[in-house]
Amino acid sequence: MENKLNISFSPHIHSGDSVRKNMYGVLIALVPALIVSLLYFGLGALIVTATSVLACVFFEWAIGKFIMKKTATTICDGSAVITGILLAFNLPSNLPVWIIIIGALFAIGVCKMSFGGLGNNPFNPALAGRVFLLLSFPAQMTTFPEVGQLISYMDAETAATPLAIMKKVIHGVPGTSLGQLPDAFSLFIGSKGGGSLGEVSAAALLIGLLFMLWRKIITWHIPASILTTVFIFTGIMHIANPEIYASPVIHLLSGGLILGAVFMATDYVTSPMSRNGMLIYGVCIGLLTVIIRLFGTYPEGMSFAILIMNAFTPLINIYCKPQTFGEKGKKMKKLKSSLKNMLLVLVGITVISIGLLTYANRLTKASIDEAKMKTLNDALKEVVPSFTNNPVKECDTIFGEKNGKKTVDFIIYPAKNNNRLVGTAIEATSSGFGGELKLLVGFDTEGNIYNYTLLSHSETLGLGSRASYWFKEGHKGSIKGMNPGKKTLKVNKDGGDVDAITASTVTSRAFLNAVNKAYSAYYKGNADGTTSATQQAY
Repeated sequence: MENKLNISFSPHIHSGDSVRKNMYGVLIALVPALIVSLLYFGLGALIVTATSVLACVFFEWAIGKFIMKKTATTICDGSAVITGILLAFNLPSNLPVWIIIIGALFAIGVCKMSFGGLGNNPFNPALAGRVFLLLSFPAQMTTFPEVGQLISYMDAETAATPLAIMKKVIHGVPGTSLGQLPDAFSLFIGSKGGGSLGEVSAAALLIGLLFMLWRKIITWHIPASILTTVFIFTGIMHIANPEIYASPVIHLLSGGLILGAVFMATDYVTSPMSRNGMLIYGVCIGLLTVIIRLFGTYPEGMSFAILIMNAFTPLINIYCKPQTFGEKGKKMKKLKSSLKNMLLVLVGITVISIGLLTYANRLTKASIDEAKMKTLNDALKEVVPSFTNNPVKECDTIFGEKNGKKTVDFIIYPAKNNNRLVGTAIEATSSGFGGELKLLVGFDTEGNIYNYTLLSHSETLGLGSRASYWFKEGHKGSIKGMNPGKKTLKVNKDGGDVDAITASTVTSRAFLNAVNKAYSAYYKGNADGTTSATQQAY
């Protein structure tokens, strides 16, 4: 009598389907997305996926055998392999192997086996592992290689994800616009941009969804409710302000929305059992995802939304307990009425909240823009000699093209004193260890570096803070007075004259690359003879 059986709500369906059969069905559904990830990311996808799967299987076997003392292994049921693939699908293709192993240990050891193994874990292990890595290694987890680099791994060229571009537009980052987003078809097939392994091709994920629906491994309730909710509320925001908020179609095809809706929110263990519960669960996930995407700190909110609703699954199961055979119909009618009222209240609160947020956004837009303008003006005063004009109003933007989309390469701010040019500030970017570095570099009329300021970066906290002062006057790596037109700036390790930031050669190279690019734009902008800048080929 000591062994108690956990019985789910009746009625119970008896069939030939087993845990192993369903798990291997999910594995088959993951194959199209896995193939696409290998085609788009090549070696990186292979290393990340293989490491994640092997680590998850090993940790489940080792913990089960040596810690839990299980006589029968559970690795053959396929659940550890699925966790490994889904964890890999949530990672960049250039993530170091040791970080992947840490994520696998957390997913299996902490979020699955510590609760008793398959069927007992309250949270989706793959998503929990992903969020743990995101919080522990934010720089590495937010550096996404661009698709098409088949033989690159750690040195792959990075690219901004569609969600990162959307977030920058919402925050009003200069030089960003929704026009930089890939078109819907490119997002559907995954041919442009960057992202995690499993989020670049919506088409491959939808093929997996159709297979699981056909095999009746999952039902339509959770994926449909999530995607419909996101479509409705992002559509409302897009209608309210189409210049800031992307269209609902772009939101559906971007990030990990479809991956999460199809393969992770539908996890048997962590999702509700009743159909009404699934609908409530899906609507809440969709709503939380929209809120985090549009108003949160992180560009993507799917992982957090699913994990939050995993915690509410037991409550939803109790509230949406189906009618037992022979039970009076009044209780079911009351349940349906309560469910309807709850959904109406949820939708009403959401609509009102979005309306208030939109109104607040418009109400504070002027003050936010004013604060950003003050920050930019303060930066300009720091990097060029004293001026009397308004460099921002007289600025010139140099556009480029990447993946068929217009991009901002440089912004040139002329500094004048009584209509006489005294300096030029150039806004330039470069790819560092953790992502993009954006600098404002000031030159005098001879092309010598006057000063600089670091506008933004995606480096780890220590590296970013050191880059903000390391190359200034009075510091070890000072570049003040140097002229990149006479000699390209390089760190000592590469044969140059600039001392690199201690233990951070990659960030130093990226910084100097941005300075050299800024000078190139400076020279071209003054090629009419306004200055005596000398030219250096880049």
